[in-house]
Amino acid sequence: MKTDYYVYSHKDLDGVVFYIGKGRGRRCLDKNMRSKQWNDVALSWFTHEILAEVLDEVSALELESSLIGSPKEDWKLVNVHKPVNGYKCLEDAFNLFAYSELSPSGLIYAEDVYGGTGYCKLQVPKGSPAGSLSKEGYWKVKTKTGLISAHRVVYALFNRDQNIHRKIINHIDNNPSNNMIDNLELVDTAINARRKSNNNGKPRSDNATGVNGVSFSVDRKGRGRFTGTVVLIDGRISTRSFSVLKYGKDEAFRLACEWRQQMIAELNAQGAGYTERHGT
Repeated sequence: MKTDYYVYSHKDLDGVVFYIGKGRGRRCLDKNMRSKQWNDVALSWFTHEILAEVLDEVSALELESSLIGSPKEDWKLVNVHKPVNGYKCLEDAFNLFAYSELSPSGLIYAEDVYGGTGYCKLQVPKGSPAGSLSKEGYWKVKTKTGLISAHRVVYALFNRDQNIHRKIINHIDNNPSNNMIDNLELVDTAINARRKSNNNGKPRSDNATGVNGVSFSVDRKGRGRFTGTVVLIDGRISTRSFSVLKYGKDEAFRLACEWRQQMIAELNAQGAGYTERHGT
C-alpha cells in the first residue's frame, strides 16, 4: 500500500485557513483544478501547511473529510465538498456498536437494527458482526451520519476523546484489517510517518532494494539513483539520493544505506525512537 499522500491546508493573506485538501507530489502548491470559491479567496497568493504526511490514500481521505466536516472555529472553509461530520459519526457509533474480538472488524451491533416500512422489521440482530471490508483492507461501518472506519470506532470506545476524529490511529502491525484494541494506538504525524515508511522492520512490497527506507528509481532519461529516506522529529521527510552514473550501482546503494543509518543515529540521539524493527 503506497503511503505518499498528505493532508494540507491553505491560508489567506490574514493567515486564516480557508481550504483543506489531500494530495501527493506538488498538489498543495498547484493552482490548477481549483473551484471558483478557492480562486476568489486565493487570488494570486496563499500559503500552505502540511498537516499530516506519509499516509495511504484511505487515511488521507478520512482525515481530510474529518477536518472539513468538523472545522476549527477560526477556519473559514470554502471547500465545495461537504463530508459527513466525523465527530457526529463517532457519537452515533458509540450507541450502535460494541467491541468484540470475535468479530473480524472488531465490532458487533450493540442493539437490534430495524428497517423497512415503519422500521418494524428486524434486519440485524444484536451481537451480529458489523462492518464491510474495503478493497484497501480497512473495515468500515455505517452509522446514521455516514461511513466511518471501524478501527477509529474501536479506539474511541476505549478512549473517549471529542477530538479523536482529527487524529491518526495507527495499526501497530501495519495490517489495516487488524482492529484488535492492543494493535491500535494514537500517534502524532511524525511517529506514524516513521512506522508507515519503515513497515515495522519488513521491506515494503513496493521497495525493490530489500532495505527499508532505501529506494531505487529511474528518471525519464534512464538515469538510476538510490535514495535514502528518514522522517524527522517534526514529521517532515528528509531524503538524499546517490547517482548510479556517478558512483556505480553498488557504491550508490551503499552510500544511501550509510546515509540513512547515520541520520537514524542522529535522530535517535534527539529521541526519535527508531529501533531494529524500523529497519536500522
